[in-house]
Amino acid sequence: MPKKNYKDQLSIIQRFKVPSGTTRRFNCPFCKGYNTLSVGNNDGFLWYHCFKNSCDATGKQKIG
Repeated sequence: MPKKNYKDQLSIIQRFKVPSGTTRRFNCPFCKGYNTLSVGNNDGFLWYHCFKNSCDATGKQKIG
């Protein structure tokens, strides 16, 4: 599977509904890992990280 660049990753991550002040786990849409993607919405930032070693999905974006 071709690696997605940061901008492409953000466009996908922004579709997840994570309420402010929380963190949620999801299946990773990039590597298809089961429950490996952590997405948080804290202190004005949306951040994400996949815990599967072979996946490069990680980032942080200021929101609102």
